[in-house]
Amino acid sequence: MMIKIPDTMSKLKSILSLLIILLLWPISAHASSHISFEFINLETSQQEASFPVGGSNEIIVASDDVDIRTLLPIQLKIQFDTKSLEMTIPENPQQFCRGPTGCSREGPVIPQSEGGFVEITAIDKDGNTIARYQTGTPPETPSPSPSPALSPSSTPSPPAAGVSEVEKEQVPQVKQPLLSNRNLGILLILIALALLVSATTFFGCPNLCTEGACQNCDLVAIRTTMHGTEPGDIEGLLKSLDYLEWLKWVPKVATPYGKKLIPAVVEKAKKIGEIIKKRGIKMKGVDVYATISWEECKKVSCWIFFTRTDWVKNQKEVKIPPFQQYRYLGMEDEAWRPERLFDEKNKEEVRLYIERVALKNCPEKCQSI
Repeated sequence: MMIKIPDTMSKLKSILSLLIILLLWPISAHASSHISFEFINLETSQQEASFPVGGSNEIIVASDDVDIRTLLPIQLKIQFDTKSLEMTIPENPQQFCRGPTGCSREGPVIPQSEGGFVEITAIDKDGNTIARYQTGTPPETPSPSPSPALSPSSTPSPPAAGVSEVEKEQVPQVKQPLLSNRNLGILLILIALALLVSATTFFGCPNLCTEGACQNCDLVAIRTTMHGTEPGDIEGLLKSLDYLEWLKWVPKVATPYGKKLIPAVVEKAKKIGEIIKKRGIKMKGVDVYATISWEECKKVSCWIFFTRTDWVKNQKEVKIPPFQQYRYLGMEDEAWRPERLFDEKNKEEVRLYIERVALKNCPEKCQSI
């Protein structure tokens, strides 16, 4: 017997595969990246292929395909003759980097020695050796323990921009352990996300209905308007008269008299509009509109990655034609007669008729319930 894997499980497997690829991609990318040293002779302001012994200099850790700023702080271990010292490129890209291609520190002045031995090693924030430079013959005696690290200079000279990469006895690969601090953090986030996705898939996103189903179609509102106009048209025109009150702030009108006159004029215009509305209804009749609403089962988003079925509310407005004894006869036979429509004795009869006609416009699946 074959077991069919639910669609949600296949989605979960796809997401986990994608996240694992994203986790491992930076590791493979860094493993094939080249990082090297560049040297600037500060006395001539020129780039040199080898460390400028005997003069002031700048040591640049550079790369064309790795953002060096992400490796800060970088420790520089320098050995020359039988001496050694350490210095650091601080985690301050604005002050010590020329951009993603290189970060630097002003190096120590190293005197010329017999054999001309100089070795420089760069170690990133995770303890990985990312570049090594060596020239000359190493001394036979072992190097003593490192002298105290040099503190960062408050006013370092800016790294030279646009210089080309110099490679000499460099470490061609950056070995980054699979479970370094950064990757361990990513792995923990991956596990947490997987647990969250599992929880929401099986417990947080159940289907709540059958797609396409319909329920609860009801009459929710009845509105009337003068025959030939849409609901709210006349009310909107009357409300727009309120904007005329802004005239009282116009410089030529903004007098004590003008500020009192404008509101009075607006109020009078509204009353005239109401009178015109009542006369129009009496002469032309009334149109009746009913609003119906219902719930339809549709697919909706759930926790970004998934979907489920849920009830979605819809509504529409329906124009209700008058039944025979309530309509005008003749030219306006599609209009309701206001004296009969608004008669208190006919209130319940009118409501039942409007509801019956309105609910005929419900979706077919709702009508069959």
